[in-house]
Amino acid sequence: MKILLVSIALLGAISIGCKSAKTTVNTATTAATGGSESLYKYKWTLVELGGKSVTPAGNDRDAHLLFTPEDGGRVVGSTSCNRLTGGFTVEANNKLTFKPGATTRMACPEPNVENEFTAMLGQVNGFSVADKALSLTKDGSTVAKFRGDAVK
Repeated sequence: MKILLVSIALLGAISIGCKSAKTTVNTATTAATGGSESLYKYKWTLVELGGKSVTPAGNDRDAHLLFTPEDGGRVVGSTSCNRLTGGFTVEANNKLTFKPGATTRMACPEPNVENEFTAMLGQVNGFSVADKALSLTKDGSTVAKFRGDAVK
């Protein structure tokens, strides 16, 4: 009988401890960046990279980014061939930094923008959002432009 009571008590304690944590967004950081909340509103499809126009095909293979505030900032998307996932940080004055992430390793048909796209993410240190358009910058110069599409 004692073993049964102890087992029930342990099961209850474990189930309380396994309860999912509530995700919160640091509103002080969001307010200070003057628009970082806009990062979360759209699926950002690549339209320009390194000053060259990129024509999206209109499918899930298009190079794109999707930002979420979970886990301190997560980003998922596509490089135009492979899937990507990683983290990011946003600080005051629209400073944006991508953390090292991971991609799948599928064989990709040529041409694609994958290598240039992933290299660009490692160089980004800022962003701006205006009229459903995201610009990623390095030292104030635009390195990539994205259009905001409704999140499905």
